[in-house]
Amino acid sequence: MKKIKINSYGSEIEVVLVKGTYQNDNSTAIELMCNEEGYWEAYSTLTVCIPGTILEDNEILVKTWSENEQLKELTNTDMFYDTGKRVKSGFVEAEIWKVEDTSILVTPEEFQILISEGKV
Repeated sequence: MKKIKINSYGSEIEVVLVKGTYQNDNSTAIELMCNEEGYWEAYSTLTVCIPGTILEDNEILVKTWSENEQLKELTNTDMFYDTGKRVKSGFVEAEIWKVEDTSILVTPEEFQILISEGKV
């Protein structure tokens, strides 16, 4: 696990990527958590769940529209790769990315331990 830096509306912030699972279809959910004035809170949800979407190993379905548009920069790193595949959802398309570096992800339980030990 490591903190990563992202640009957020002109400012740089550090986030931790917390990996969960969508109940609907067991696909990977990733939430970006940031520390705001000493308290950890959700900054953004990177992924979306579109039932019926078939993903390969380490692929995630990413919301890159609206407030998540600036998160496209994550594909300019060695952490994620944009596969070029898209899934329609209403008037938008979700992008399919591959997680290249799974060490950047922590489970909610691991995240809580890291917080309690002061390691994030």
